[in-house]
Amino acid sequence: MPAISFGKWCMIGLVCLLLSEQTGQAEGLASKARVVPAHQAERHLKNIRQLTVGRQNAEAYFSFSGNKLIFQSTNNWMKDTYAATLEPADAGLGCYQMYVMDLESDTVRLVSTGTGATTCGYFFPGDRRVLYSSTYASG
Repeated sequence: MPAISFGKWCMIGLVCLLLSEQTGQAEGLASKARVVPAHQAERHLKNIRQLTVGRQNAEAYFSFSGNKLIFQSTNNWMKDTYAATLEPADAGLGCYQMYVMDLESDTVRLVSTGTGATTCGYFFPGDRRVLYSSTYASG
């Protein structure tokens, strides 16, 4: 497995920070998306953008290919579709669910069951399968 560069680790930390930011009412990423300026002397952070809005969004990790993120959120990103655009539904969820965001198509897909709380999502090599922890079958 190839080592992850310092720059990618910095980006992972920044994405986690941005995903945890709460901005009040979710009005959709398209209207809220903004470029976050980096300090001119910063060599490792480029193309910084806010990925989520509203409620609680946390623990984002890149896929091995680098074009997807797995993250947990109390936003209901699905709105009765399989893969929603980056605009959460009005009603939030009571606990974290696990989602995969495709950074190229700007779509979000629910990968957990929608029942119980989830945490610690991770991509397997090849990016076709994910692993996460859940309280779904806790009884």
